[in-house]
Amino acid sequence: MEQVGRLELRFFVAFLILALFNRLLLVYRWDVILSALGYHVRYVKLLWYYLTSFSFGYLIPSAQMGGEPV
Repeated sequence: MEQVGRLELRFFVAFLILALFNRLLLVYRWDVILSALGYHVRYVKLLWYYLTSFSFGYLIPSAQMGGEPV
């Protein structure tokens, strides 16, 4: 716990930006795949679907596999 107290704010902000960028890239990948298959879903809606399934997968104890049905 002592390590968290010594964490500099700039590194924490950099981590958050990189984590957000990672999620946005994953959603963009789905956008590319769905567009290639002829389905056009708004990016914001895809982001909502992804974050919902990601969150749901963390809420239930199933090794992050609960988000797939959502």
